[in-house]
Amino acid sequence: MPRHPECQRLWDRADRVLAGGPATLSKHPSRGPYGVAPLVLDDGDGAYVWCADGQRYVDTVAALGPILLGHSNPDVTAAVRAQAGRLTSASLLTRLEGEAAEKLCSIIPGAEMCRFMKNGSDATNAAIRLARAITGKRHVICSGYHGANYDWYAITTEKHAGILPHNTLYSHQVPWGDKEAFTEACAISGNDLAAIIVEVPPFSWNGQDSSIDAETSAIMYYQNAARVHHAIFILDEVITSLRYGLGGAQSYYDIHADLITGGKALANGFPLAVLAGKREFMQRFDGGDPFCSYTFGGEATALAACVAVLKTLQDTDALQNLHKQGMALGEGLCAIFHEHDIPVELWGNYARLSLRWHSVNDMITENALKTLWLSENSKRGVLHGIGVIFPMTCWTEEVVCETLNAANETSYIMRKAIDSKEFSSYITCKIIGNVFSVR
Repeated sequence: MPRHPECQRLWDRADRVLAGGPATLSKHPSRGPYGVAPLVLDDGDGAYVWCADGQRYVDTVAALGPILLGHSNPDVTAAVRAQAGRLTSASLLTRLEGEAAEKLCSIIPGAEMCRFMKNGSDATNAAIRLARAITGKRHVICSGYHGANYDWYAITTEKHAGILPHNTLYSHQVPWGDKEAFTEACAISGNDLAAIIVEVPPFSWNGQDSSIDAETSAIMYYQNAARVHHAIFILDEVITSLRYGLGGAQSYYDIHADLITGGKALANGFPLAVLAGKREFMQRFDGGDPFCSYTFGGEATALAACVAVLKTLQDTDALQNLHKQGMALGEGLCAIFHEHDIPVELWGNYARLSLRWHSVNDMITENALKTLWLSENSKRGVLHGIGVIFPMTCWTEEVVCETLNAANETSYIMRKAIDSKEFSSYITCKIIGNVFSVR
């Protein structure tokens, strides 16, 4: 009997008609411990989700980051229901589009105007297009993951089938902090550098944000380079917007970008992304040149959700609780990994954490360790993803304890498996591979 028979039935049915599976690659069954973890989710409330077989899980994936306040947040749900009873997609501007823009401009440092769209990759693509239009230049240097839906970025990754190869001439991906690679990309771009776009990565867990100054210096390195080359500096905050505070990573690191992209958590799971920046740059969109137009960009239910999210974050202690519970989780995980001598490092901060596994030998590889970690946590009612752990503002001490208890039991089993010399016998599913080796 399969562990999740109804999930398996629904997946088999969907797999016949969904090209490539779920619309998001990271939600494909191959991204988790197939046969152990659930395949289909049916319900969510606060910190928890329920699969199609009725089993409950602490959700640390948070839909890859968008769920900030928790699933089915009552204030967001009420705002969306009220708006859905009036207008969803309108034939003209709605008052919500202007209201949401005013609120975001009031909290995003340096933002005087913004433009809405649906996906984070829409926002980063619009930022690049705008930068090229403003500067009249062609080359782009990027560091981070900026959504592989557009040619300018996807051509720098392994997921570039169907993209014309000439895009490689103008897009240059460099690893974060690799000054030699960055200098080389600047030399290739010459006087034709339009933009430098960076996504601030998770840094090694330090417990109390003690390395913020060093991280700020690293970001400033890229910003200063943009100034030297008369290029536009773009901060990709699709992941960090709101999670790092109302002012996002800009406030967290005390920096100011020319253009800022936001998404994911803006509307607590409803599709919304934004490009914001200085008026002198953003007003270039007037008249539709450069062209940045989306049928559903101003869709009103997502904007209503966004306004409700911002009100909650401004009027309550939600973000303080996120910090408290995220720190408790991080410190707890560090202690557990140390106690059981698990070959993993914790990276990130209270708002997003990630695990970096270290191979022990040819059999006990990074991917094998990751697969066992995901499998055993899933058996204990905690849903982890292959990438980032996203705490929610609704988390309580009980949720954190439940998550840490599962981590502790999982780590105990992992230690036994590592010491047994029969590590593979502890893994009951296919080992999870990498989605990107270059992203």
